[in-house]
Amino acid sequence: MKYTYDSVKGAPQEEQGGDMQQIFSFLLAFAGTWMKQKVFIWMAFFFLLSSCATMKTRSANYMQIILNFGIIVMGFLSLYVWQPKHEMLLQQQKEQAQLIN
Repeated sequence: MKYTYDSVKGAPQEEQGGDMQQIFSFLLAFAGTWMKQKVFIWMAFFFLLSSCATMKTRSANYMQIILNFGIIVMGFLSLYVWQPKHEMLLQQQKEQAQLIN
């Protein structure tokens, strides 16, 4: 009697736990937005671009990509658009306070 075993193929390792570059991108974007660090936001952006460029299948988890992209955009806005306006207002208030005194 001859036994035959079907080889069960699991999911590739990159699809099991998510793409590590996307995970690093999420963590860096969150940390960069929270701690106001431009370097972290830029690193997260390049990790996300690298992850998108090296996708082997089109069945990747798009929700994670959209979430990462949203956090990165929020980080860019908070560091390059909103923060400079706030700092400019503070500088103007300091100058006005010095003129009064």
